[in-house]
Amino acid sequence: MAATNATQTAALDAADQATADQATADQATADPLVADRAGADAHSISARVSDLVLGRELEFPIYDRLGVLLLASGAMITTEFKRRLIERGVVRVKLHPQDARGMSVAAAEDSEQTAATTGVLGDPAGGIRPPMIPALEAGLPLVGNNGPAAHTLRIARNAEPHDVGLCRQIAQEYRVSVENLSHLMYDALSGSRTDGRGLSRMVTGFLSHFVSDLDATISQPVTMGMDQGLATHCVRMATLGMAIGIELGLNAENVCRIGVAGLIHDWGMLKVPRHIRESSDILSPADMIEIQKHPVYTVDFIERSSGLPTLVALTAYQVHERFDGGGYPRGRSGDKIHLFARILHVADKYVCLTSPQAFRRPLSPYAAMEVLLRQADGRSCDPQVLRGLLRVQSLFPLGSYVQLSDGRTARVLRSNGDDYTRPVVHIVPHSDDPARTAADALIVDLKCCELSIRSALPARGEQPIDGKPLDAGTPSTLTAL
Repeated sequence: MAATNATQTAALDAADQATADQATADQATADPLVADRAGADAHSISARVSDLVLGRELEFPIYDRLGVLLLASGAMITTEFKRRLIERGVVRVKLHPQDARGMSVAAAEDSEQTAATTGVLGDPAGGIRPPMIPALEAGLPLVGNNGPAAHTLRIARNAEPHDVGLCRQIAQEYRVSVENLSHLMYDALSGSRTDGRGLSRMVTGFLSHFVSDLDATISQPVTMGMDQGLATHCVRMATLGMAIGIELGLNAENVCRIGVAGLIHDWGMLKVPRHIRESSDILSPADMIEIQKHPVYTVDFIERSSGLPTLVALTAYQVHERFDGGGYPRGRSGDKIHLFARILHVADKYVCLTSPQAFRRPLSPYAAMEVLLRQADGRSCDPQVLRGLLRVQSLFPLGSYVQLSDGRTARVLRSNGDDYTRPVVHIVPHSDDPARTAADALIVDLKCCELSIRSALPARGEQPIDGKPLDAGTPSTLTAL
């Protein structure tokens, strides 16, 4: 056994040197002997290191993706061998099909489906095809929605002001959630197994705040918008997706499924080269292909997780599909995309538009809503889901600022259901006129008065808003929805 471990250590050290040094890797790839070996092993099976069975003896060698020898034939799989691979960032290896059937159950299943399906991108993840993918592409499972709809559990707040203590608590929990999610993401990237129960606890906490005061809960992430971290994006998107799900009549269990899928859906972006995912330039077609691989990478993370609710993998895999069929990774359209994914797709677009990007400042919440509504005619998003977003946010989203018809400035406090253009607003006091401060510090339900919104106002750091708001009377896009 000592000799076996010594042999494994030497092989791993050699492999580590080859993969760490790009020049060495390029030379190895170009070497005729390596090329011949890769050609002879063209039907090898990609297997996860975590699936390798301890104590099994190899009949054929194991290679990495570059064709570098990791373990010779006749050697035995040991705990040390697996640990050393994971420490070096090697999460998948190439097995001979005969070894795969006895070495890794997942790899054996994958070997039956190697050439079964190709998608819009051919091989969307450059050879990485988690065994779960064929099941996700087989068809959409029916969604049970038994029990009371989550919106029936909500406490009606009408035109009440937000509770300051509750808002502070929600804001603090958001910050903690972002921090915890960031740790989970990078732990998963380093090979750790994610316990999905932690994600479920996060969304359960969000749901309890939605029940207490949905408007106050949704308005809090607006203050986090300038942080463009991936974890912040996922938290904002998850909470907005949950709120839309509540408006669409889903029960608490399904709302939480949407939340967990939102939290985990973009983890695969961590495997996309940083210079591509943070590029300030227009991406080339080759770079876009790299971006479009990330849903498959995310599924790979999900396969190495435990305790996740059902449908999370399918939802995360389909988030970037478009209602008109122009999305990825498979170009699905209409009801061939799961409802939960269609909900998160709209939430994702809104959060992206209102977040700073390397090439532009964030759009104001109103401008982002206008963009989505003007795209409605092209049906890139599900109209039913857009209607749910309008009911959650109103045309003038919660937390944004507007100018009223009498010239005063107000902050949008609460949505008003189907009265998209007439939310409940909080008049902003005039700090330069103490005599008017008390009179202006009031809450107005625009549905119940003659005041209307003249224009939306950008916050500091947001792009200016061009033109007038969509007509508050009978705008075609709102009527179509």
